[in-house]
Amino acid sequence: MCSSDLVVFNQAPVALPPLGELAEVTIHLPPLPSTPVVPNAALQRQDGRTGVWKIVDGRARFAPVRIGDADLEGHVQVLDGLSEGDRIIVYSEKALARNARVHVVAELARTAS
Repeated sequence: MCSSDLVVFNQAPVALPPLGELAEVTIHLPPLPSTPVVPNAALQRQDGRTGVWKIVDGRARFAPVRIGDADLEGHVQVLDGLSEGDRIIVYSEKALARNARVHVVAELARTAS
């Protein structure tokens, strides 16, 4: 496929669709290198830097990260800034600050409906 081509058919349809029609296209890309991923919700901005809040000795510590690609399910690659075994904060009820004490819960409380 040339860089100027938008869509190329392997076999042209018998009757070409009218101009302006929409098409669903599946693109098969090579797999990305294996890297840690975090939920997009875990990414925060502090002092102009993108990062995550890590849990270190029961306290919050901001860790700048370099991010890569994101998927449609809300996962983002972390290229630098996290190590295996790091625990990160995905959601906090209150704004976090360096050395804030952290209480970890398995899941958010559900409201009655």
